[in-house]
Amino acid sequence: MIIKKNKILSNRLPYSYVIFSLFSLFIEASFAQEVVVGEDLEGRKSIRATRFSEDVRIDGILDESIYESVEPIGDFVQHLPVSGAVASDKTEVWVFYNDRSIYVTAKVYESVPEEDWVANEMRRDVGRLRSNDSFSVMFDTFLDRRNGVAFLVSPIGGFSDFTINNEGMATRPVNFDWNVVWNSRVGRFDGGWTVEMEIPFRSLRYEPRSEQEWGIQFRRVQIRLNEATYITDIPISAANIGPPMVAGMWRISEAATLTDLEVPPRNFNLEIKPYGLGTVTTNRIANPPINGEFANEAGVDVKFGITNNLTADFTYNTDFAQVEVDERQVNLTRFNLFFPEKREFFLEGAANFDFTQPRNLDVPTMFFSRRIGLERGQVVPIEVGGRVTGKVGDFDIGALNIGTDGSGLNNIESTDFSVLRIKRDVLNRSRIGMIYTDRSESLVGEGANTLYGVDGTFNFLDDIQISTFAAKSESPGLDDDDESYMANFNYNGDRYGFRSGYLVVEDNFNPEVGFKRRNNFKQYEGNVRF
Repeated sequence: MIIKKNKILSNRLPYSYVIFSLFSLFIEASFAQEVVVGEDLEGRKSIRATRFSEDVRIDGILDESIYESVEPIGDFVQHLPVSGAVASDKTEVWVFYNDRSIYVTAKVYESVPEEDWVANEMRRDVGRLRSNDSFSVMFDTFLDRRNGVAFLVSPIGGFSDFTINNEGMATRPVNFDWNVVWNSRVGRFDGGWTVEMEIPFRSLRYEPRSEQEWGIQFRRVQIRLNEATYITDIPISAANIGPPMVAGMWRISEAATLTDLEVPPRNFNLEIKPYGLGTVTTNRIANPPINGEFANEAGVDVKFGITNNLTADFTYNTDFAQVEVDERQVNLTRFNLFFPEKREFFLEGAANFDFTQPRNLDVPTMFFSRRIGLERGQVVPIEVGGRVTGKVGDFDIGALNIGTDGSGLNNIESTDFSVLRIKRDVLNRSRIGMIYTDRSESLVGEGANTLYGVDGTFNFLDDIQISTFAAKSESPGLDDDDESYMANFNYNGDRYGFRSGYLVVEDNFNPEVGFKRRNNFKQYEGNVRF
């Protein structure tokens, strides 16, 4: 009987074990975190975006339920100082979205107390933010592996947003004048800091389809360690194309891929910015006396989204009253001084008009927007104008026409300015393009000034770049000797570098809608780096 009883008990044991095992698996599955990091067929790291329907409060506190249900993205890799090494301190990142915005949040661990962190800049977009500890994200929304938009936040809340053009191989590799609406907050925890970013979809441009794949990159900078880490392994040679601590972000072709992202359709995009000015003047000692003389002025700027990728801007009686004053420069040479553009209307979309990639100040600028509305030290009112910028397929397009009103000014004619710039992506990180500019009233005689030009930038392997351009101007009374051309070869290896170039600017080359520092010269260049 005892043996039989033991036999019955032994038969019941497997059922109890099975029930216990199923219950354990259920409990484990209930608390398991969703894994969002993988690899595609090419071996490139892929990150799956998570749809999150609950409300998200941007306050620097990571207390939403998604942090319990989704496994963070980690395993950052050093770019500097030791390429390919494991990051010194851990960073955890989450990417999720809803119908309005995409969210990037991070938990940034630090092995030292806060007083040892480097963070002392709060001004938006200033260069000193690159010398602060920071966390950044880059989106390649068109997945062309060339261009992207990036957002940076420091531990004390300093922030920056900017575009990256042609992997830093463009005339304007990074454009900090790109400012959109987004939100960020930072917080603290025992052992580091947190950051939350909310980027509305309406602040981004992307292909007109609901299901998207974007390029994505994360960067963390720790100044005290001279360390820059990324979610993917960036070749060390990328540090040579810009500021070393941040230039790895520019290598967009090495970024990960963001998948499973569903974006809302673009809404009708129309922005109208009117302005009005009124003045009343009384001057009893004037001859004749002025008593309560009223004057008024009004204008408007309009921005219209033609498509997701193409934007039109219109302006009437443009107001530049709030433009930042130029920094004072002292000219101790016989050459012209170059003052950067600071007017908002011309800064937006400026990269679409860039021509070639100058290596020094002697390379002429074919389109320089400060030629419009400023002449011989006088402000010339802009009467009316329009511009179209954006991307159509593989083509980047920039078209502009502006009319200025010179009436009432000494020796200044009312003038129309026109510019057409087209660039096309070819091969790997390479592009070709053309430019046409026209000024209806030339500065050297009666008639118009026009310019035609073609350029190309070709990148081979990871380290070789060839850039070239040829341009010709036509001006009244200036015949022959009116061309400029250049060829550059650059090898930018990890340990070794070599650059050579040849530039010609002929005597009568006259880009009146551009900038020419000097003319009538040939320049040879050679440089070896070890």
